Amino acid sequence: MTERRILVVDDHPVVESTEYAIARRAPGPAGGGAGRRAGQAVRLTTELQPDAVILDLRMAAGSPGASASVKAAAPGTKVLIHTRVGASPSGAACTGGPADARCG
Repeated sequence: MTERRILVVDDHPVVESTEYAIARRAPGPAGGGAGRRAGQAVRLTTELQPDAVILDLRMAAGSPGASASVKAAAPGTKVLIHTRVGASPSGAACTGGPADARCG
């Protein structure tokens, strides 16, 4: 069975560690990494070539090009932009660049 590689990037340590723990509990073997800055998202994506990157909306929006750079570093990687600050995933407030999914 192929290992899933998941990268979680969030500036809040509790959110980052919780999301990573949840992602690792999905059925099947899992690996990956975690980071707390947008620059780490790009560097770790290049190093790990994850299957999916979960990127905090505030980091994606606050670091122009972060999600685009992640997609450029690993075109096959799925990018999920999320937020915990009340922005609707379908609303104009949920931006942050190219993503395969968004959630609020």
